[in-house]
Amino acid sequence: AYSIEMLNKTFGINDAAIGLVNADDGSSLLFYSMLPGQQPGELKMWVLALEDHVALNSVLSQGSPTELLRDGLGSRQLYAYFRAAQLEPRSTLLVYPLAVNGDRIGLLVLPAPEKSESWNAGSQLLVPGLGHFIAQALVNSQTPALPPMAEEELEP
Repeated sequence: AYSIEMLNKTFGINDAAIGLVNADDGSSLLFYSMLPGQQPGELKMWVLALEDHVALNSVLSQGSPTELLRDGLGSRQLYAYFRAAQLEPRSTLLVYPLAVNGDRIGLLVLPAPEKSESWNAGSQLLVPGLGHFIAQALVNSQTPALPPMAEEELEP
């Protein structure tokens, strides 16, 4: 929830989403977002099958971000995404892969900021750093902690 809130505040949006590869089968993405009208900290979740969302699957498999436009490149995928999230399509979507050490773990899906049809270059420059930070935090949260060291191991 904190990562989504950080994205929303950084970019002046209210519907950033993080899609994580389903660990059970790898064929779908589990999306999490804090959508308008929800209680603070409450996450909305939905699932998208990768085979039904070619653009998202492409970003994930190739590791290259893309911008889905309302009219043109990726428009069908954009409308399908908004429909699955139960939102009105209002702008383009910036889709950025989340990866750690070459392992692709999911996607950031960021609608363009309010009062803007598309992403400006300055805002796009922030996404890779935030994406890496979020991906690493997600991986770290799943990594078991090391067992505590015995006292004799701590002394030089």
